Amino acid sequence: MYYPKSQIKTNQYTNGDEFLVGGRNYVGDYYETSEGRFYTGKSPSNPPNKLLTPSPQPGEGQTAFGNSFVGDSSKSTIPSTSYYNIDYPYWDAKNYNFNNPPKAPLPPSNSMPKPTEQEYKIGEFNRYFVKKNNEIKFMEVSKKMYENFSSKNNEYQYQLYTPIKINWILVGKPEKVFNTNKNIVALAERNFQAPGFRSYFMNNYLKYYVATEIEENLETDGTEFKNQRTGRPYVGKYHIHPEKGPMVGAKHLPIPHDYLVPIDEIISNDGTYSSNIQRNTRSSGGY
Repeated sequence: MYYPKSQIKTNQYTNGDEFLVGGRNYVGDYYETSEGRFYTGKSPSNPPNKLLTPSPQPGEGQTAFGNSFVGDSSKSTIPSTSYYNIDYPYWDAKNYNFNNPPKAPLPPSNSMPKPTEQEYKIGEFNRYFVKKNNEIKFMEVSKKMYENFSSKNNEYQYQLYTPIKINWILVGKPEKVFNTNKNIVALAERNFQAPGFRSYFMNNYLKYYVATEIEENLETDGTEFKNQRTGRPYVGKYHIHPEKGPMVGAKHLPIPHDYLVPIDEIISNDGTYSSNIQRNTRSSGGY
């Protein structure tokens, strides 16, 4: 930091017992600013320039004890001469390392799960979320991240979030899977006092669903799927192939017909909605 010459007193020296740096007695060059602060080095151009704090002296509120000072509870403590003064002996006793202070707790990070082959065989798996306590904001997270918040790990901002775990059905009759997952989410919203949790899913209760046989004569109102080829919401009859997934048409026929992809509606940080279509590597039509 630049100081005009009129505002600093340079080339000062201390033999010790005047200042502390990092909680330890300082011997060496220092300079003083017009604000009453002291820094190591002969001048600002002679680094390192570390802030010095006056060594506590026996007197008001303190008594000498060896090379340290012990407070006397019967007297008021020595008032700080600056907001930048730090009680280094106290923090030294707490084993606080000023050169390596503790890191600020971390917020949660988003993670999109993918059911394993074994979970598809079982027919269900767990999904994990956190809800910000002072906002209607949800985030899907990994199992490990969920455990950090549910176990109140001090490395994370667990005080600001509520962890939520739900079961998610993967196989079965699509109508039953849809309604079961919908009811699971509604129950979690009530049990965890998390209003808005159902809205987070935007009616996509068949996410990760896989049919074990061709499901035919199904119908959608345009809120579940988009035509992969056109990108437009699809309204009408559809069927679900166990390998190809949702497709246009009530029945699976040996002629090309379009694939359908789920519509994921995501609430952004500013509270607005945006669409994120789950794309795949399939061509626009299939048999």
